[in-house]
Amino acid sequence: MKSIRWALLGVLIWTVSCSQRIDYSKALFRHVPDDPELLLLARPNELMEFTQKNMAELGIQELLGDMWNADFVDLDQYRHVAVEVIEALGLPWQDIQVVGVLVYFQKPVFLVSGTIDRDQVAAKILELGFTENANGTFNYVYEAQKLFMPEDGIIMMAEEELLEFLMDIPEENRLWNRPDFADYRTKAPLNNSLFVWSNPPDYFLKSFEYRDDLGSVSLAIDLKGAVNVKSTVHIKDPDKTLMLYNLLTGAVHIGRAAFGGHPVYGSVFSGLEVTQDNQRVVSSLVVPAAQVPALREQLISDMGNPSGETFQGFQRFFEAFK
Repeated sequence: MKSIRWALLGVLIWTVSCSQRIDYSKALFRHVPDDPELLLLARPNELMEFTQKNMAELGIQELLGDMWNADFVDLDQYRHVAVEVIEALGLPWQDIQVVGVLVYFQKPVFLVSGTIDRDQVAAKILELGFTENANGTFNYVYEAQKLFMPEDGIIMMAEEELLEFLMDIPEENRLWNRPDFADYRTKAPLNNSLFVWSNPPDYFLKSFEYRDDLGSVSLAIDLKGAVNVKSTVHIKDPDKTLMLYNLLTGAVHIGRAAFGGHPVYGSVFSGLEVTQDNQRVVSSLVVPAAQVPALREQLISDMGNPSGETFQGFQRFFEAFK
C-alpha cells in the first residue's frame, strides 16, 4: 500500500507541475519597464509558417517577381542560415516562443523567450569563445553589447548599463502591471503572432498636432487560422478621444458604402469595429478562418490587375474620405 501511495503522490506532483509550467512569454515581461519607447514582439515560427504557406499556395513569389523584379530564389537559404546561427548558440528554433526588440532610452534591447535551458546555452556560448563577466553577462562579438540570461527561457542583448537596469525591475514598474495594459494582461498578449506597444517619447511624432494628448498605442495581430487585428490608442483628452472615434467610424462607414456589395471585401468591412470610452479608441478587424482563403486569392488577383474595379473602388473611397 505504501508503494501505491508514493506512486499516486508522484503522479499528483507531476500533474500539478505540468499544469503550472512556466509561460516564458509572460516571464519576459518581468524585464520590460512600464514606459517603453517601443516594444515589438513576434512569434517567429507562426510568422514563418504563415509566410511560406501563402507564398507556396498563391504563387506570391512569381507575382512579385513579375511586378517588381523581386528575387526570392535565396529566401529559403537565408531562412536556413538564420536558423543555423541561432541553433549554433544552443537555441533550438522550434523551442523559441518569441523574439523581439525593446527600445529604451533610445537604445535597443534584443529579446528571446522560449523553453531554453540557461546552463546549456551558457556552456555552448562559452565553448564558442564568449567570456562571462562577474555580473553574469556574457561578452558578445560587439564589445558594447552583452548577452544576459536572467533565468531559464529568457535571453537579452543590450549595453551593459541597460541590462543592469532590466535585470530586476520592481513589480510596480513593469509594463505587465500598468493599468492601461490590463486588456492585454488578461488576454495573454503573446498569444498574438505580432504585438507592438509604444509609450511614445517626446522625440516621436513631433509634428503630430495632438502629440501632447497622446498616451500609449498598441497593435496586436493574430494569424492562427482566423485573422484578428486589434489596435488601441489611449488619449488623455476625452474630447480628442471622441474626435478620433468619429473619424475612424466615418472611414468604416465610407468603406462599407464603397465595398459593401463586393463578395469578399464586403465581409471584411463588416468585420471592422470601432469602440471608445473616455480615454481610448479601439479598432478591431476579424476575418473568420473560412473567409481567409477567398480574401488571399482576391488580394493576389487585384495585385495582378491594378487597373481593375477594386483599385477604382479604393480611389472612390479616398475621394469620399477627403
